[in-house]
Amino acid sequence: MATEAIPGVAVAVVRRGQIVWEEGFGWADRENRNQVNEHTMFYLASVTKAITATAILMLHERKKLDLDHPINDYLGPARVSSPVWDANAATVRRVATHTAGLTTFARNCYGSPTDCRISTDETIQRYAILFWPPGDHFDYSNLGYGILGTVVGRLSGKSYSEFLRNEIFWPLGMTHASLGVDPNLEKYMAKRYSPDFGARP
Repeated sequence: MATEAIPGVAVAVVRRGQIVWEEGFGWADRENRNQVNEHTMFYLASVTKAITATAILMLHERKKLDLDHPINDYLGPARVSSPVWDANAATVRRVATHTAGLTTFARNCYGSPTDCRISTDETIQRYAILFWPPGDHFDYSNLGYGILGTVVGRLSGKSYSEFLRNEIFWPLGMTHASLGVDPNLEKYMAKRYSPDFGARP
């Protein structure tokens, strides 16, 4: 932690499905001297992709979707498109495995700039354009998983965050997990720090 300037970390050891040791080290909030403990919530970034994939497979098991059908079958008016390639070949499976033809996509929204205040549908309409033939090769795409989150919400009849909470987090006893900042859980959250910019919102 000292070498990498990491302000805080929580560690757990699991053996045969049981937590045998868990402990927090360092600061969840350096400025207010709040220490990390085993209940501290951390921003997961792309680890959430595994959770989203779990939700998609749950809907597949419930016959709500077919992994090998076009992703557009499960979207509204905002759809994956391409002026060159066949968008119907961009299947749910290919979106989930980063092989649909969507290219790398990221927006830095720290500080809530105004260009980050667009709807999911508008994001799909603007940016979900196939750069490669679907199935041709792997290209890591954050947007692909944003699209899968939209599919989860549309097919489940719940918001994406409600589905994760009600169908995954709470049944697993993950009561200190949420998509975004749940006001009821703010006191458990670690601040996000950057080695270049300090604390982030």
